[in-house]
Amino acid sequence: MYLVVIFSAFCILMNFGLFSSFRWLIVLHLLLMFLLYARLKNILLSSVIVLLFSLMFFQPNKYYAVEVIPAYELLSLLFQEGYFIAYGLNITNIFTGISILLLIRELFTAHNKGLLMLKHTKLLLISALVFFVCGFFASASFSPFPQLSFTWLLQYLQLFVIAILIFAVIKDNANNRKIIYMVIVMMVLFESVLGFRQYITQSLVGLPIESQGSGGFAYNSEENNAIIRIPGTFLYHNQFAFVMLLLTAIVFPVALKTNTRIYLLALFCAVVIIIMIQSRAIWFALLISALVYIRLYPKIVTSFLSSLPLRKLVFYALILFPIVSVSLIPRLLLSFNIGNSGGAISVRREFFQEATEAFIQNPLGYGVGTNEFVLHSLFPAGVTSVFPSAVHMGFLQLLLEVGAIGLFFLSLPFLWILRKVIVLSIMSKKMLSIPAMTFVTGLIIIIVYYLFHPHVGLIEFPFIGIILGFGLTSIYEFEKSS
Repeated sequence: MYLVVIFSAFCILMNFGLFSSFRWLIVLHLLLMFLLYARLKNILLSSVIVLLFSLMFFQPNKYYAVEVIPAYELLSLLFQEGYFIAYGLNITNIFTGISILLLIRELFTAHNKGLLMLKHTKLLLISALVFFVCGFFASASFSPFPQLSFTWLLQYLQLFVIAILIFAVIKDNANNRKIIYMVIVMMVLFESVLGFRQYITQSLVGLPIESQGSGGFAYNSEENNAIIRIPGTFLYHNQFAFVMLLLTAIVFPVALKTNTRIYLLALFCAVVIIIMIQSRAIWFALLISALVYIRLYPKIVTSFLSSLPLRKLVFYALILFPIVSVSLIPRLLLSFNIGNSGGAISVRREFFQEATEAFIQNPLGYGVGTNEFVLHSLFPAGVTSVFPSAVHMGFLQLLLEVGAIGLFFLSLPFLWILRKVIVLSIMSKKMLSIPAMTFVTGLIIIIVYYLFHPHVGLIEFPFIGIILGFGLTSIYEFEKSS
Protein backbone atom coordinates (compact mmCIF):
# COMPACT_ATOMS: atom_id res chain seq x y z
CA MET A 1 0.00 0.00 0.00
CA TYR A 2 2.90 2.36 0.77
CA LEU A 3 4.23 1.90 -2.77
CA VAL A 4 0.80 2.56 -4.26
CA VAL A 5 0.39 5.80 -2.27
CA ILE A 6 3.91 7.03 -3.08
CA PHE A 7 3.64 6.32 -6.79
CA SER A 8 0.11 7.74 -6.98
CA ALA A 9 1.35 11.00 -5.47
CA PHE A 10 4.30 10.97 -7.88
CA CYS A 11 1.97 10.47 -10.86
CA ILE A 12 -0.28 13.32 -9.73
CA LEU A 13 2.69 15.67 -9.49
CA MET A 14 3.82 14.61 -12.97
CA ASN A 15 0.32 15.02 -14.35
CA PHE A 16 -0.05 18.60 -13.15
CA GLY A 17 3.43 19.60 -14.27
CA LEU A 18 4.53 20.88 -10.86
CA PHE A 19 8.07 19.64 -11.63
CA SER A 20 8.29 20.51 -15.30
CA SER A 21 11.98 21.34 -15.78
CA PHE A 22 14.77 18.81 -16.16
CA ARG A 23 16.47 19.86 -12.92
CA TRP A 24 13.29 19.78 -10.86
CA LEU A 25 12.38 16.38 -12.29
CA ILE A 26 15.74 15.06 -11.06
CA VAL A 27 14.93 16.47 -7.62
CA LEU A 28 11.51 14.79 -7.67
CA HIS A 29 13.04 11.41 -8.56
CA LEU A 30 15.67 11.78 -5.82
CA LEU A 31 12.91 12.62 -3.34
CA LEU A 32 11.03 9.50 -4.44
CA MET A 33 14.19 7.43 -4.00
CA PHE A 34 14.75 8.59 -0.42
CA LEU A 35 11.08 8.12 0.51
CA LEU A 36 11.36 4.55 -0.71
CA TYR A 37 14.62 4.04 1.17
CA ALA A 38 13.00 5.30 4.38
CA ARG A 39 10.49 2.48 4.11
CA LEU A 40 12.43 -0.33 2.40
CA LYS A 41 15.82 0.18 4.12
CA ASN A 42 17.53 -0.95 0.92
CA ILE A 43 19.22 1.81 -1.06
CA LEU A 44 19.99 -0.34 -4.13
CA LEU A 45 16.40 -1.57 -4.38
CA SER A 46 15.11 1.99 -3.96
CA SER A 47 17.42 3.22 -6.71
CA VAL A 48 16.39 0.42 -9.09
CA ILE A 49 12.69 1.15 -8.47
CA VAL A 50 13.17 4.82 -9.34
CA LEU A 51 15.27 3.82 -12.35
CA LEU A 52 12.46 1.58 -13.63
CA PHE A 53 9.88 4.31 -13.18
CA SER A 54 12.12 6.85 -14.92
CA LEU A 55 12.18 4.68 -18.06
CA MET A 56 8.82 6.18 -19.01
CA PHE A 57 10.15 9.75 -19.09
CA PHE A 58 12.73 10.44 -21.79
CA GLN A 59 11.44 14.03 -21.72
CA PRO A 60 12.43 16.57 -20.47
CA ASN A 61 16.10 16.10 -21.26
CA LYS A 62 19.30 17.86 -22.27
CA TYR A 63 19.64 16.97 -25.94
CA TYR A 64 21.56 18.41 -28.87
CA ALA A 65 20.14 18.12 -32.39
CA VAL A 66 22.14 16.94 -35.41
CA GLU A 67 21.01 17.48 -38.99
CA VAL A 68 21.20 14.15 -40.82
CA ILE A 69 19.54 15.01 -44.15
CA PRO A 70 19.06 18.64 -45.27
CA ALA A 71 15.58 19.72 -46.33
CA TYR A 72 16.49 20.34 -49.99
CA GLU A 73 17.42 16.65 -50.39
CA LEU A 74 14.06 15.41 -49.09
CA LEU A 75 10.93 14.95 -51.19
CA SER A 76 8.57 14.77 -48.21
CA LEU A 77 6.74 17.94 -47.14
CA LEU A 78 6.72 16.67 -43.56
CA PHE A 79 10.41 17.58 -43.16
CA GLN A 80 10.57 21.13 -44.49
CA GLU A 81 13.36 22.03 -42.06
CA GLY A 82 15.35 18.86 -42.68
CA TYR A 83 15.66 15.56 -40.84
CA PHE A 84 17.26 15.71 -37.38
CA ILE A 85 18.20 13.27 -34.64
CA ALA A 86 19.38 14.20 -31.15
CA TYR A 87 21.67 12.99 -28.37
CA GLY A 88 22.23 13.94 -24.76
CA LEU A 89 21.22 13.19 -21.19
CA ASN A 90 17.87 12.10 -19.76
CA ILE A 91 16.55 11.08 -16.33
CA THR A 92 17.11 7.38 -16.93
CA ASN A 93 20.81 7.92 -17.69
CA ILE A 94 21.30 9.69 -14.37
CA PHE A 95 19.65 6.98 -12.29
CA THR A 96 21.43 4.27 -14.25
CA GLY A 97 24.70 5.87 -13.14
CA ILE A 98 23.51 6.11 -9.52
CA SER A 99 22.39 2.48 -9.56
CA ILE A 100 25.75 1.33 -10.98
CA LEU A 101 27.59 3.06 -8.13
CA LEU A 102 25.26 1.51 -5.56
CA LEU A 103 25.66 -1.91 -7.18
CA ILE A 104 29.46 -1.62 -6.95
CA ARG A 105 29.02 -0.83 -3.26
CA GLU A 106 26.65 -3.80 -2.95
CA LEU A 107 29.23 -6.18 -4.42
CA PHE A 108 31.15 -5.95 -1.14
CA THR A 109 28.15 -7.14 0.91
CA ALA A 110 27.46 -10.78 1.71
CA HIS A 111 24.30 -11.05 -0.44
CA ASN A 112 25.87 -9.98 -3.75
CA LYS A 113 29.57 -10.59 -3.08
CA GLY A 114 29.89 -13.33 -5.71
CA LEU A 115 27.51 -11.76 -8.24
CA LEU A 116 30.12 -11.04 -10.89
CA MET A 117 31.67 -14.48 -10.44
CA LEU A 118 28.51 -16.28 -11.59
CA LYS A 119 28.80 -17.62 -15.13
CA HIS A 120 25.51 -15.91 -16.01
CA THR A 121 26.86 -12.44 -15.26
CA LYS A 122 30.28 -13.26 -16.73
CA LEU A 123 28.66 -14.05 -20.08
CA LEU A 124 26.64 -10.84 -19.87
CA LEU A 125 29.70 -8.71 -19.10
CA ILE A 126 31.78 -10.28 -21.90
CA SER A 127 28.93 -9.78 -24.38
CA ALA A 128 28.52 -6.15 -23.29
CA LEU A 129 32.26 -5.51 -23.63
CA VAL A 130 32.53 -6.99 -27.15
CA PHE A 131 29.34 -5.19 -28.22
CA PHE A 132 30.78 -1.91 -26.93
CA VAL A 133 34.12 -2.45 -28.70
CA CYS A 134 32.37 -3.22 -32.01
CA GLY A 135 30.11 -0.20 -31.69
CA PHE A 136 32.97 2.07 -30.66
CA PHE A 137 35.16 0.94 -33.57
CA ALA A 138 32.40 1.40 -36.14
CA SER A 139 31.39 4.79 -34.72
CA ALA A 140 34.96 6.11 -34.47
CA SER A 141 35.85 4.87 -37.96
CA PHE A 142 32.78 5.71 -40.03
CA SER A 143 30.26 7.87 -38.17
CA PRO A 144 29.88 11.48 -39.45
CA PHE A 145 28.76 12.52 -35.94
CA PRO A 146 30.90 10.50 -33.49
CA GLN A 147 29.68 12.38 -30.37
CA LEU A 148 26.11 11.28 -31.05
CA SER A 149 27.17 7.73 -31.89
CA PHE A 150 29.27 7.34 -28.74
CA THR A 151 26.49 8.78 -26.53
CA TRP A 152 23.89 6.47 -28.02
CA LEU A 153 26.25 3.50 -27.69
CA LEU A 154 26.61 4.12 -23.95
CA GLN A 155 22.82 4.38 -23.68
CA TYR A 156 22.43 1.08 -25.55
CA LEU A 157 24.55 -0.53 -22.81
CA GLN A 158 21.75 0.21 -20.34
CA LEU A 159 20.25 -3.06 -21.59
CA PHE A 160 23.04 -5.04 -19.91
CA VAL A 161 23.20 -2.79 -16.84
CA ILE A 162 19.49 -3.06 -16.06
CA ALA A 163 19.58 -6.83 -16.60
CA ILE A 164 22.31 -7.18 -13.96
CA LEU A 165 20.51 -4.77 -11.61
CA ILE A 166 17.23 -6.70 -11.84
CA PHE A 167 19.09 -9.97 -11.30
CA ALA A 168 21.00 -8.59 -8.30
CA VAL A 169 17.84 -7.25 -6.66
CA ILE A 170 15.40 -10.16 -7.13
CA LYS A 171 17.57 -13.28 -6.89
CA ASP A 172 17.09 -15.10 -3.58
CA ASN A 173 14.67 -12.42 -2.38
CA ALA A 174 10.95 -13.06 -2.85
CA ASN A 175 9.96 -9.80 -1.14
CA ASN A 176 12.07 -7.68 -3.50
CA ARG A 177 10.55 -9.54 -6.43
CA LYS A 178 7.02 -8.70 -5.26
CA ILE A 179 8.02 -5.05 -5.00
CA ILE A 180 9.45 -5.03 -8.54
CA TYR A 181 6.24 -6.63 -9.84
CA MET A 182 4.18 -3.96 -8.11
CA VAL A 183 6.32 -1.22 -9.67
CA ILE A 184 5.71 -2.75 -13.12
CA VAL A 185 1.97 -2.82 -12.39
CA MET A 186 2.03 0.86 -11.41
CA MET A 187 3.87 1.70 -14.64
CA VAL A 188 1.25 -0.15 -16.70
CA LEU A 189 -1.62 1.59 -14.91
CA PHE A 190 0.02 5.01 -15.23
CA GLU A 191 0.58 4.61 -18.97
CA SER A 192 -2.92 3.16 -19.41
CA VAL A 193 -4.64 6.11 -17.74
CA LEU A 194 -2.51 8.50 -19.77
CA GLY A 195 -3.23 6.58 -22.98
CA PHE A 196 -6.98 6.59 -22.33
CA ARG A 197 -6.89 10.34 -21.82
CA GLN A 198 -4.90 10.90 -25.01
CA TYR A 199 -7.32 8.71 -26.92
CA ILE A 200 -10.44 10.44 -25.62
CA THR A 201 -9.07 13.98 -26.05
CA GLN A 202 -7.23 13.09 -29.29
CA SER A 203 -4.08 14.74 -27.96
CA LEU A 204 -0.47 13.74 -28.60
CA VAL A 205 0.87 15.42 -25.46
CA GLY A 206 0.42 13.21 -22.43
CA LEU A 207 2.09 15.22 -19.64
CA PRO A 208 2.89 18.94 -19.20
CA ILE A 209 6.61 18.08 -19.09
CA GLU A 210 6.51 16.68 -22.64
CA SER A 211 6.90 18.42 -25.94
CA GLN A 212 4.87 17.42 -28.98
CA GLY A 213 4.89 13.67 -29.56
CA SER A 214 5.42 12.05 -32.91
CA GLY A 215 2.32 9.91 -32.89
CA GLY A 216 -0.51 11.34 -34.92
CA PHE A 217 -2.46 10.76 -38.06
CA ALA A 218 -1.39 8.22 -40.65
CA TYR A 219 -0.62 9.23 -44.22
CA ASN A 220 -0.95 6.06 -46.28
CA SER A 221 -3.88 4.05 -47.59
CA GLU A 222 -3.63 1.20 -45.09
CA GLU A 223 -4.02 3.22 -41.90
CA ASN A 224 -6.97 4.80 -40.15
CA ASN A 225 -6.89 8.58 -40.67
CA ALA A 226 -9.93 9.28 -38.50
CA ILE A 227 -8.19 9.18 -35.11
CA ILE A 228 -4.79 9.89 -33.61
CA ARG A 229 -2.51 6.99 -32.76
CA ILE A 230 -1.54 7.65 -29.15
CA PRO A 231 2.15 7.65 -28.06
CA GLY A 232 1.77 7.65 -24.24
CA THR A 233 4.93 9.18 -22.77
CA PHE A 234 7.04 7.60 -25.50
CA LEU A 235 8.48 8.77 -28.78
CA TYR A 236 5.78 7.32 -31.03
CA HIS A 237 2.81 4.95 -31.04
CA ASN A 238 4.45 1.67 -32.09
CA GLN A 239 7.10 2.12 -29.42
CA PHE A 240 4.34 2.70 -26.85
CA ALA A 241 2.64 -0.56 -27.88
CA PHE A 242 5.95 -2.45 -27.76
CA VAL A 243 6.77 -1.28 -24.24
CA MET A 244 3.24 -1.97 -22.98
CA LEU A 245 3.36 -5.53 -24.29
CA LEU A 246 6.80 -6.12 -22.73
CA LEU A 247 5.44 -4.94 -19.38
CA THR A 248 2.39 -7.17 -19.91
CA ALA A 249 4.75 -10.13 -20.41
CA ILE A 250 6.03 -9.45 -16.88
CA VAL A 251 2.60 -8.95 -15.31
CA PHE A 252 0.67 -11.80 -16.96
CA PRO A 253 2.39 -14.88 -15.44
CA VAL A 254 2.00 -13.33 -11.97
CA ALA A 255 -1.68 -12.59 -12.65
CA LEU A 256 -2.09 -16.15 -13.90
CA LYS A 257 -0.67 -17.59 -10.69
CA THR A 258 -2.01 -15.19 -8.03
CA ASN A 259 -5.28 -14.00 -9.63
CA THR A 260 -4.85 -10.72 -7.73
CA ARG A 261 -7.19 -7.89 -8.67
CA ILE A 262 -4.59 -5.20 -9.23
CA TYR A 263 -2.65 -7.49 -11.60
CA LEU A 264 -5.85 -8.35 -13.46
CA LEU A 265 -6.70 -4.65 -13.74
CA ALA A 266 -3.25 -3.84 -15.13
CA LEU A 267 -3.52 -6.73 -17.59
CA PHE A 268 -6.97 -5.65 -18.78
CA CYS A 269 -5.94 -2.00 -19.20
CA ALA A 270 -2.76 -2.94 -21.08
CA VAL A 271 -4.62 -5.13 -23.59
CA VAL A 272 -7.21 -2.41 -24.25
CA ILE A 273 -4.48 0.20 -24.78
CA ILE A 274 -2.57 -2.13 -27.11
CA ILE A 275 -5.69 -2.52 -29.25
CA MET A 276 -6.18 1.26 -29.32
CA ILE A 277 -2.63 1.92 -30.52
CA GLN A 278 -3.26 -0.04 -33.76
CA SER A 279 0.16 -1.70 -34.05
CA ARG A 280 -0.33 -4.83 -36.15
CA ALA A 281 3.09 -6.28 -35.25
CA ILE A 282 2.23 -5.98 -31.56
CA TRP A 283 -1.20 -7.53 -32.11
CA PHE A 284 0.56 -10.44 -33.81
CA ALA A 285 3.09 -10.75 -30.96
CA LEU A 286 0.23 -10.67 -28.42
CA LEU A 287 -1.54 -13.48 -30.28
CA ILE A 288 1.60 -15.65 -30.42
CA SER A 289 2.28 -15.07 -26.70
CA ALA A 290 -1.28 -16.09 -25.83
CA LEU A 291 -0.94 -19.27 -27.91
CA VAL A 292 2.34 -20.10 -26.15
CA TYR A 293 0.62 -19.86 -22.76
CA ILE A 294 -2.30 -21.99 -23.94
CA ARG A 295 0.13 -24.60 -25.29
CA LEU A 296 2.36 -24.75 -22.20
CA TYR A 297 -0.23 -24.16 -19.47
CA PRO A 298 -3.59 -25.43 -20.77
CA LYS A 299 -4.97 -26.40 -17.35
CA ILE A 300 -3.75 -23.28 -15.57
CA VAL A 301 -5.07 -20.98 -18.31
CA THR A 302 -8.44 -22.77 -18.24
CA SER A 303 -8.60 -22.49 -14.45
CA PHE A 304 -7.58 -18.83 -14.64
CA LEU A 305 -10.28 -17.99 -17.20
CA SER A 306 -12.94 -19.85 -15.24
CA SER A 307 -12.07 -17.90 -12.08
CA LEU A 308 -12.56 -14.52 -13.74
CA PRO A 309 -15.77 -12.56 -13.06
CA LEU A 310 -17.31 -13.30 -16.47
CA ARG A 311 -20.34 -11.05 -16.09
CA LYS A 312 -18.24 -8.04 -15.16
CA LEU A 313 -15.83 -8.66 -18.03
CA VAL A 314 -18.70 -8.91 -20.52
CA PHE A 315 -20.17 -5.70 -19.12
CA TYR A 316 -16.86 -3.83 -19.41
CA ALA A 317 -16.27 -5.26 -22.88
CA LEU A 318 -19.66 -4.02 -24.08
CA ILE A 319 -18.87 -0.54 -22.78
CA LEU A 320 -15.39 -0.45 -24.31
CA PHE A 321 -16.21 -2.10 -27.63
CA PRO A 322 -17.64 1.04 -29.30
CA ILE A 323 -14.48 2.95 -28.30
CA VAL A 324 -12.00 0.23 -29.24
CA SER A 325 -13.78 -0.72 -32.47
CA VAL A 326 -13.05 2.75 -33.88
CA SER A 327 -9.39 1.68 -33.92
CA LEU A 328 -9.68 -2.05 -34.44
CA ILE A 329 -12.14 -2.51 -37.30
CA PRO A 330 -10.86 0.20 -39.72
CA ARG A 331 -7.27 -0.91 -39.09
CA LEU A 332 -8.08 -4.51 -39.96
CA LEU A 333 -10.07 -3.59 -43.07
CA LEU A 334 -7.51 -1.08 -44.34
CA SER A 335 -4.74 -3.65 -43.89
CA PHE A 336 -5.90 -5.19 -47.17
CA ASN A 337 -4.14 -2.20 -48.81
CA ILE A 338 -0.81 -3.32 -47.37
CA GLY A 339 0.57 -4.25 -50.78
CA ASN A 340 -0.19 -0.89 -52.42
CA SER A 341 2.58 1.40 -53.60
CA GLY A 342 3.87 3.29 -50.56
CA GLY A 343 2.36 0.70 -48.23
CA ALA A 344 4.12 -1.24 -45.49
CA ILE A 345 5.34 -4.07 -47.72
CA SER A 346 6.80 -1.91 -50.48
CA VAL A 347 8.52 0.49 -48.07
CA ARG A 348 10.04 -2.35 -46.03
CA ARG A 349 11.14 -4.16 -49.18
CA GLU A 350 13.01 -1.05 -50.36
CA PHE A 351 14.56 -0.58 -46.92
CA PHE A 352 15.65 -4.22 -46.87
CA GLN A 353 17.22 -4.09 -50.34
CA GLU A 354 19.13 -0.87 -49.70
CA ALA A 355 20.25 -1.90 -46.20
CA THR A 356 21.43 -5.31 -47.42
CA GLU A 357 23.59 -3.69 -50.09
CA ALA A 358 24.99 -1.26 -47.52
CA PHE A 359 25.83 -4.10 -45.11
CA ILE A 360 27.61 -6.10 -47.83
CA GLN A 361 29.82 -3.07 -48.48
CA ASN A 362 30.79 -2.82 -44.79
CA PRO A 363 30.01 -5.83 -42.53
CA LEU A 364 31.73 -4.10 -39.59
CA GLY A 365 29.02 -1.44 -39.36
CA TYR A 366 28.90 2.30 -39.97
CA GLY A 367 28.42 3.49 -36.39
CA VAL A 368 25.55 3.86 -33.96
CA GLY A 369 22.71 6.11 -35.13
CA THR A 370 23.96 6.40 -38.72
CA ASN A 371 21.26 4.40 -40.55
CA GLU A 372 19.49 7.32 -42.20
CA PHE A 373 22.73 9.10 -43.16
CA VAL A 374 24.32 5.96 -44.63
CA LEU A 375 21.28 4.92 -46.66
CA HIS A 376 20.73 8.44 -48.00
CA SER A 377 24.42 8.80 -48.87
CA LEU A 378 24.50 5.49 -50.74
CA PHE A 379 21.02 5.85 -52.29
CA PRO A 380 20.22 9.59 -52.66
CA ALA A 381 17.01 8.84 -54.58
CA GLY A 382 16.10 5.88 -52.37
CA VAL A 383 13.41 5.39 -49.78
CA THR A 384 14.99 7.80 -47.25
CA SER A 385 14.46 10.73 -49.63
CA VAL A 386 10.70 10.23 -49.18
CA PHE A 387 10.55 8.52 -45.80
CA PRO A 388 13.66 9.39 -43.72
CA SER A 389 13.90 6.72 -41.08
CA ALA A 390 16.12 3.94 -39.81
CA VAL A 391 15.71 0.53 -41.46
CA HIS A 392 12.31 -0.93 -40.57
CA MET A 393 13.86 -4.10 -39.23
CA GLY A 394 15.67 -3.70 -35.94
CA PHE A 395 18.13 -6.56 -36.49
CA LEU A 396 19.24 -5.25 -39.89
CA GLN A 397 19.44 -1.75 -38.43
CA LEU A 398 21.86 -3.04 -35.77
CA LEU A 399 23.92 -4.82 -38.42
CA LEU A 400 24.46 -1.46 -40.10
CA GLU A 401 25.29 0.19 -36.76
CA VAL A 402 27.61 -2.25 -34.97
CA GLY A 403 28.28 -4.92 -37.60
CA ALA A 404 27.76 -8.67 -37.59
CA ILE A 405 30.04 -9.32 -34.60
CA GLY A 406 28.35 -6.63 -32.50
CA LEU A 407 24.86 -7.97 -33.24
CA PHE A 408 25.96 -11.53 -32.45
CA PHE A 409 27.25 -10.58 -29.00
CA LEU A 410 24.18 -8.46 -28.30
CA SER A 411 22.03 -11.51 -29.09
CA LEU A 412 24.27 -14.08 -27.37
CA PRO A 413 22.87 -13.77 -23.80
CA PHE A 414 19.30 -14.12 -25.08
CA LEU A 415 20.14 -17.19 -27.17
CA TRP A 416 22.15 -18.78 -24.35
CA ILE A 417 19.37 -18.26 -21.78
CA LEU A 418 16.70 -19.53 -24.20
CA ARG A 419 18.71 -22.70 -24.82
CA LYS A 420 19.25 -23.17 -21.08
CA VAL A 421 15.54 -22.67 -20.33
CA ILE A 422 14.52 -25.26 -22.93
CA VAL A 423 17.16 -27.84 -21.93
CA LEU A 424 16.65 -27.49 -18.17
CA SER A 425 12.85 -27.59 -18.43
CA ILE A 426 13.03 -30.79 -20.51
CA MET A 427 15.51 -32.42 -18.13
CA SER A 428 13.59 -31.46 -14.99
CA LYS A 429 10.17 -32.18 -16.57
CA LYS A 430 8.77 -29.18 -14.73
CA MET A 431 6.66 -26.29 -15.92
CA LEU A 432 8.51 -23.09 -16.68
CA SER A 433 8.81 -20.73 -13.72
CA ILE A 434 7.31 -17.23 -13.76
CA PRO A 435 10.67 -15.55 -14.63
CA ALA A 436 11.24 -18.13 -17.38
CA MET A 437 7.81 -17.50 -18.93
CA THR A 438 8.43 -13.77 -18.71
CA PHE A 439 11.69 -14.24 -20.60
CA VAL A 440 10.27 -16.58 -23.27
CA THR A 441 7.22 -14.45 -24.07
CA GLY A 442 9.29 -11.27 -23.82
CA LEU A 443 11.78 -12.68 -26.34
CA ILE A 444 8.92 -13.58 -28.71
CA ILE A 445 7.64 -10.00 -28.50
CA ILE A 446 11.13 -8.58 -29.15
CA ILE A 447 11.72 -10.79 -32.20
CA VAL A 448 8.31 -10.11 -33.76
CA TYR A 449 8.52 -6.36 -33.19
CA TYR A 450 12.03 -5.94 -34.58
CA LEU A 451 11.18 -7.97 -37.67
CA PHE A 452 8.88 -5.12 -38.70
CA HIS A 453 10.07 -1.98 -36.92
CA PRO A 454 13.29 -0.06 -36.23
CA HIS A 455 14.69 0.17 -32.74
CA VAL A 456 15.27 3.32 -30.71
CA GLY A 457 17.80 1.75 -28.39
CA LEU A 458 18.23 4.63 -25.96
CA ILE A 459 14.51 4.31 -25.02
CA GLU A 460 13.61 0.67 -25.72
CA PHE A 461 16.75 -1.26 -24.72
CA PRO A 462 16.35 -0.61 -20.96
CA PHE A 463 12.93 -2.31 -21.09
CA ILE A 464 14.50 -5.24 -22.93
CA GLY A 465 17.08 -5.31 -20.13
CA ILE A 466 14.26 -6.03 -17.65
CA ILE A 467 13.27 -9.08 -19.69
CA LEU A 468 16.91 -10.22 -19.81
CA GLY A 469 17.17 -9.77 -16.04
CA PHE A 470 14.23 -12.12 -15.49
CA GLY A 471 15.88 -14.57 -17.90
CA LEU A 472 19.07 -14.56 -15.81
CA THR A 473 16.98 -15.13 -12.69
CA SER A 474 15.17 -18.10 -14.25
CA ILE A 475 18.45 -19.86 -15.12
CA TYR A 476 19.90 -19.12 -11.69
CA GLU A 477 16.84 -20.62 -9.98
CA PHE A 478 16.76 -23.65 -12.29
CA GLU A 479 20.39 -24.50 -11.53
CA LYS A 480 20.08 -23.73 -7.83
CA SER A 481 17.06 -26.01 -7.39
CA SER A 482 18.71 -28.86 -9.31
